[in-house]
Amino acid sequence: MKLLMTITDKEVLGKNLIFKGDYSLRTAVRAIVFNSENKVAVLHAKKYHFHKLPGGGVEEGENIKKALRRELKEELGCIVKIIGEVGKIIEIKNQYGQKQTSLCYVAKVINQTEPNLTKEEREDLEIEITWVSPEAAVKLFKKDKPSDYTAKFITKRDFILLNEFLKEK
Repeated sequence: MKLLMTITDKEVLGKNLIFKGDYSLRTAVRAIVFNSENKVAVLHAKKYHFHKLPGGGVEEGENIKKALRRELKEELGCIVKIIGEVGKIIEIKNQYGQKQTSLCYVAKVINQTEPNLTKEEREDLEIEITWVSPEAAVKLFKKDKPSDYTAKFITKRDFILLNEFLKEK
């Protein structure tokens, strides 16, 4: 999968933070998911005022595409068909010593049920699912100005992924 960018503290904070030690490594999957109306799923973390693409961490020993299908079933309540790749982004978060590789795909909804959000997603982030055009999704991400450290990485990453998708479309 094509590397689109490595995001560091410099890109989201304007300065590099120092981290001494071993980084924890995390692989994550996310997707630009289309419904039957050609709208894409965007998760709005209402409590922290930012948007994100659906997805999450790959569990140890889990197949990448199986992890993506699991995450989309949990967060959107959707069974999907993976129809393409967008690219990958590496995030180096020095504040807590993590290197995350996010792999992004394009998927189409086959069947929809109820999401199964975690308690944190429901209560701490106040996640709300919206379906918008890909262009409207880019505008939402562009307007986001989160103050939370991790949310700054999320909005930068997902903005780049959406723009890459639109560029290749």
